[in-house]
This record gives sequence, C-alpha cells and structure tokens, in this order.
Amino acid sequence: MLEIFKDRRTQKRISHTLETNFKVLDNSDISAIEYKKAQMKNISLGGLCLHSEQSLKVGNMLRVNFTLDKADKKVDTFCEVKWCKREINGFLAGLSFITLTREEEEHISSFINQCN
Repeated sequence: MLEIFKDRRTQKRISHTLETNFKVLDNSDISAIEYKKAQMKNISLGGLCLHSEQSLKVGNMLRVNFTLDKADKKVDTFCEVKWCKREINGFLAGLSFITLTREEEEHISSFINQCN
C-alpha cells in the first residue's frame, strides 16, 4: 500500500456525538471567559473532533469538558486545535488532548471499548 493512503492515527477513534462545552484560552482573565456549547463528532485517546458555530485557529488552546455516559464519567481537560475547516452549518476542528488524568484516560478508553 502506498504510504500516502495509510491512516496516520495511532489511536482507535470512534464516531459518537456528544454535547461538549469549550472555551478558548487567551491572554484575558480565564475565569471570565464563558463556555460555549458544541458537539463532539468523534473521540480517541489522542483527541476529538468538535463541531461548533465558532471558527478556531490552529494552535488555539481550549478548555474542554464533557460527560461520556450516564455513569457521569466526566472529562475536563485542555486541548490544542490542530486543524479547523468550514462546514455548511459551522466549523469542524480537530483537537489534541494536552492534559488527561489517568482517570480520564480510563474513562475514554472504556467508552471507546463500549461503543465497539
């Protein structure tokens, strides 16, 4: 197989839509920035794809939080925007996790395994 057609992802990714909250961290007072709602489109241990009404810039740092299932497995982490593209009804952005606790990694891993 040609190298350009290989999937470069190192983590298993699943498609799943979940309500997500995020805020862009900039030089202003972080506590004063309000969270915005978005939809997660897919997730892996390395990051997630976010659908939002707001365009994000590559390199933006975000605070992202979501609950993975009815068991209240919460994730509240920092992410970096790796890419963003315009869609008909908003924007899709690829986010890479920067900080995940061991517990959050376990929640995500368990969630991915349950969805398969």
